[in-house]
Amino acid sequence: MPQDLYFTLAEVGVAFAGFAGLVSVLASRAKRSVERAALDLMFLHTVLATSLSVVAFALLPPSLVDMGLEPEMAVRICAAVFFAVTVGYGSWAGPRARAAYEAADLPPPWTWRLNIGLAFIQWFVLALAVFGILPGPLYLSALLFFLYLSGSSFFRVFMSIGRTTSEG
Repeated sequence: MPQDLYFTLAEVGVAFAGFAGLVSVLASRAKRSVERAALDLMFLHTVLATSLSVVAFALLPPSLVDMGLEPEMAVRICAAVFFAVTVGYGSWAGPRARAAYEAADLPPPWTWRLNIGLAFIQWFVLALAVFGILPGPLYLSALLFFLYLSGSSFFRVFMSIGRTTSEG
């Protein structure tokens, strides 16, 4: 089991969450419309949810192995829980994101559609891992996908610093 890789992913997730908090404080000083502020808040929520999920689900397999589970079984259990959590989060966050874009009178960007497609691929990959098909590498790819979501949302939050209502 690549414990060092899991720990590194957790550290990167913590960094995204911490920097997102700092950036949100700086961004809150800009004068924006309520709709734009709600959209920025949605991105901040995505950064925090995805980065902290990476932290939790990167630390879970080594913890289960330390408690005596076989590495493959630990990863398969983690993949099943990660699948359930991400499907639940996607079912909740997707409609909220669409509503935030509509409220800001903005069309969802192409990256939003890309991320939805990638989420379905990630769920398929996690299902394969649950059933024992390359559980380690597929579980790691799902963690990396969530880290990508965190990073892309962090970029969006970072870009909101200094934006005013006249800049859209």
